[in-house]
Parts: sequence; C-alpha cells; structure tokens
Amino acid sequence: EQDTFIEPELISSEIGCTNTNSVVLTPLGIFFKSNKGIYLLSASLQLSYVGAAVEDFNSLAITSAVVVADKNQVRFTTSDGKCLVFNYIQQKWTTFSNHKALSAVLVDNTYYYLRPDNKLYKESKDFNDNGTNIKLKLESGWMSFAGVQGFQRVYKMLLLGGFKSNHKLKIKVCYDYIDAVTEEVIIDTKDFINSSTYGSESPYGS
Repeated sequence: EQDTFIEPELISSEIGCTNTNSVVLTPLGIFFKSNKGIYLLSASLQLSYVGAAVEDFNSLAITSAVVVADKNQVRFTTSDGKCLVFNYIQQKWTTFSNHKALSAVLVDNTYYYLRPDNKLYKESKDFNDNGTNIKLKLESGWMSFAGVQGFQRVYKMLLLGGFKSNHKLKIKVCYDYIDAVTEEVIIDTKDFINSSTYGSESPYGS
C-alpha cells in the first residue's frame, strides 16, 4: 500500500532452492538445499557453496532445518539417513547417526525431533539416546614434529578432559602417514578413578 515492496532481484539463474524444508535463517545468512547441494545466501546476497563436506548425502531428503543457537549449530534432519550438522562458528560439518526425522523444532532452547515411528524425542545433556549409550568418535589429522628442532618421536601422550561418568576409551594409533592401525589400547576409567562413597570401606562407615 505504501510502495515499500521492492522489485524481485535475480540472484542466480543456475542455483535455487529445491527443498523448502531446508530453508533456515542463521547469523551467517540463509541456508538452503539446491540440486547442487547446500548453499548459503549471505546478507549481501552473495551465494557460497558450504555443503562440499557433506555432498555425499545430497541424495537424502531434508525434512527440517533448525538453528540450535546455544551450540552454534544448524541441523538438517532427513527422513532416510543421518542428520547433517553445521557449526557456523567453527565452519565445520558433522553428522548424527540414528537420527531419522519427519520434522524438528526448537522450543524454549530445547531441541525436539519427530521420528518416522511417530515418537517425539527431546534432547538431553547426557550421552544417552533413549536408553542406548552414544559413542563419540574423534580423529585427529597427522601430527608432524619435524619443525621442532628436528625431533619426530613421541614417547608419551597426555589425554585431558572432564570426567562425566565411567566409560571405556579406545585409542588407535597410526604412524608415518600410513592409515593402518599400528597400536590400539582400551582404557577403562574404573581402573583408576575411585567413585566409592566416602566412609564406605569397612570397618569405618560400614
């Protein structure tokens, strides 16, 4: 009524949204799924291809796209595969397994998703998925120490983290840029963390 609606502007004649469920507004701009993968439309109307790391999943049907702000994540759920997760601070992708969804939503900063069997799941802070423990896997890049006075030997490695609960940690080591695992060790936290109650040992506190 006030002539405030501007004329539509063509941004690209080759790239467009093919899935309305994939459209989501983030601090970086608008993410959307095209027939070439996941793209980002910035506030300056510049298109950039951000889905190169997850283009193997381009055939999956995206059912929702949700921003989880407290984790700096954009989550793209699918009905037939994994959930694609983009951290817009780190600019890195990861995937959630066992996460097929018909839809997802954020309510009061809590993430909910609806599974194909019509069960509604609410995200919790523990490492448990409806009674099943969630396994976390991390893989580092190759570490080269040749630039440190020519030394290239590692005699000891220190693992630093915050203890949440008893668990087993499997460590696999590869050497000399060869992907084959040379060493493997399993660390059980029960072997060196005393979780007994104070005063529970006999005779004191029995």
